[in-house]
Amino acid sequence: MDKKQRIFTKQRLILFFVGILITLCVFFLYTMQTSFLRQGDRYIYDTFLRASGGGKPAAAPAIVDIDEASLRQYGQWPWPRHLMARLIRKITESGAASIGLDIMLAEPDRSSPVHLQSSLREGFDVDVAFTGLPQFLYDNDKLLSTILRQTPTVLGFYVQFEEEGFTPLPKSLPRNEGLMDRIPENAIPPRDSILHGTGVTLPLPVLLDSAPIAMLNVAPDPDGIVRAIPLVLMVKNRVFPTLGLRTLMRALGTKNLVLEGGVDGLRAVHMGKYRIPVSPEGLYNIPFRGPRGVYPYFSAKDILEDKIPASELAGRVLLMGTSAPGLLDIRATPFDPIYPGVESHATVVDAILSKRSIEVPPWRPGAQIFSILLMGILATFAFGFAPAFIYIPLFAALSGGSLFTSWYIFQKGMFISPLCTLITVVALMISLLGVRFWQESQQKRQLRKAFSRYVSPEMVNRIVDRGEVVLAGEEREVTLIFTDIRGFTTLSEKLEPAQMVAVLNRYFTPMTGLIYGTHGTVDKFIGDAIMAFWNAPLDVPQHELKGVQTALDMHLALDKLNIELQADYGINLTIGAGVHTGKVYVGNMGSEELLDYTCIGDTVNLSSRLEGLCPQYGVKVVVSTITADRCMEFANTSENTDDIPFFLPLDFIRVKGKTEPVGICTPIRAYEALQRKEELTAFTDAREIYITGDFNRASELFSTLVSQFPDISLYQIYAERSENLAKNPPENWDGVWNFTKK
Repeated sequence: MDKKQRIFTKQRLILFFVGILITLCVFFLYTMQTSFLRQGDRYIYDTFLRASGGGKPAAAPAIVDIDEASLRQYGQWPWPRHLMARLIRKITESGAASIGLDIMLAEPDRSSPVHLQSSLREGFDVDVAFTGLPQFLYDNDKLLSTILRQTPTVLGFYVQFEEEGFTPLPKSLPRNEGLMDRIPENAIPPRDSILHGTGVTLPLPVLLDSAPIAMLNVAPDPDGIVRAIPLVLMVKNRVFPTLGLRTLMRALGTKNLVLEGGVDGLRAVHMGKYRIPVSPEGLYNIPFRGPRGVYPYFSAKDILEDKIPASELAGRVLLMGTSAPGLLDIRATPFDPIYPGVESHATVVDAILSKRSIEVPPWRPGAQIFSILLMGILATFAFGFAPAFIYIPLFAALSGGSLFTSWYIFQKGMFISPLCTLITVVALMISLLGVRFWQESQQKRQLRKAFSRYVSPEMVNRIVDRGEVVLAGEEREVTLIFTDIRGFTTLSEKLEPAQMVAVLNRYFTPMTGLIYGTHGTVDKFIGDAIMAFWNAPLDVPQHELKGVQTALDMHLALDKLNIELQADYGINLTIGAGVHTGKVYVGNMGSEELLDYTCIGDTVNLSSRLEGLCPQYGVKVVVSTITADRCMEFANTSENTDDIPFFLPLDFIRVKGKTEPVGICTPIRAYEALQRKEELTAFTDAREIYITGDFNRASELFSTLVSQFPDISLYQIYAERSENLAKNPPENWDGVWNFTKK
């Protein structure tokens, strides 16, 4: 495994371990069950419940409402018991299946004649007699008791959970239901897990013998919202059902309940053919259908005044309560912050008859732990190894899948919160994105460090944007330049080492600046030589022309530098440059401990050879005709042809070790070529004659140029070569000059 692979593997391992760590943190957060998590679960539960609400309720449940109109007509609450007895009798005569009183009747009726007689006697020592009053009207409570015996009514009472106000259970407390426990093997007895109250607030003793009783308790959560109701509670080894359940039992004529046990305790309550799932504590999640008003409301006033047809009440399970805000029987539910408490009991009746339930299954903890771990693994691979541009689709897929699964299960009547799996997805996305961003920053820092000594800051930024892919080896077409200082050894003998280093630094600085300025890459410094190329690691448009222009600009910069060097050290520098275009293999090369971004190939070798030909032809820059032809092609598309130099053909050569000849030329700036047009044309014509093999004529023409331009050694070279070839003509002349030395 090479270094790059080791780095890649290390990065992936870091991402994997971070993913596992975050997943374990969410797991421990789940086991702690903080108030934040519980409230989040409640919020999701409410959202699911609201989304699944609606639907046609069962026909049986309805509300007998002691509303504001009833209170205005018959006076403030509590009403006289004879009025309550009249209301219950009228409801029964209409054919109601049962009546559940969401009303506490724990205090005696002070408006009864018998209570008035007693009060006046004790307070004023006055005896009052009522003439013509039937005996059954003397005590309203007894009157109501009589009516209760004749009607299918259920009384309400409260279970207490504090010692204060404890009311002992009387010996005459009627037995409301027959109970049977169904306890499978290895199950906890249901009565051991049910909520236990410390006492009860009961109706009047005179009423207890007249009707069965049921508890009125609800179970608001810490946020004050009612989501559940105790379906059954225990007080002193007695199990009591909730009002809605007991009222429905009386309507159906069912006298027995079966408590189903499980590994956690109570699992469900069976009433005839109905199975009602509950929590081990006996809590039943109320599947509200919507805000208040889902079930029919019948005003108590209208019933007393016979304004409600009997057919409207016949066969119904009626819950009697109040929607008047002043009577404080108002609850908050997931649908409605002002929800009459009596309608909660009606919802229980509806849910049982419609077989609607929201169960929290006993295997929920295992399912949630499994979902956290599974989602942790999926999200780790998704956000740790997938491309960043698909993070949003991945997040949508994972979180949406978790929500959809929980929603699908909710539709089946079970609630398993997706909160922790969603927290896992979000936490992993944020953390792994941060880790990957940090890793990418580290890579960019390494890239910036690696290329800052090769290319300009602008190019470094472009390379960093591309990422590590630029370091990979690849075959590219590049334009290379080699430069070398002539007589460097002689110069080094004249200067102290420290001075020579200072001279080289002053020389390299402007030269590399010119290369950077044209988006070139400095490959390396070889003593006093520079190797650079264009079109790698990134594409550089017209890289051939940029390489040639840079070679020319180097000589202009050197002219300015020589003025300073002459003044400081008494020396002048002369350089040669070779430029060639071709295919190379470019990338990071070297050992695992020491890598260098460079290129190799025959193009590199030829470029170096061209630089060495500068003194052979007495020119400053030697360019291959491949590069020159490319530059000339740009003349057809360039708006400013002055930027394109004139390329004076130098020769067709075959360097040592090569069989294929290559054309070489030297670039001359356009304005200078225009000034020397006649001279350059004469040289070109003379060289054409030279190529044909007429060496005598060529010698004459080159000699004429030498006499006119004695300072140009190129003409002297060709004059001498033509003269020698005329004296010793070659057998097979093809116009190619062979070099036997590098």
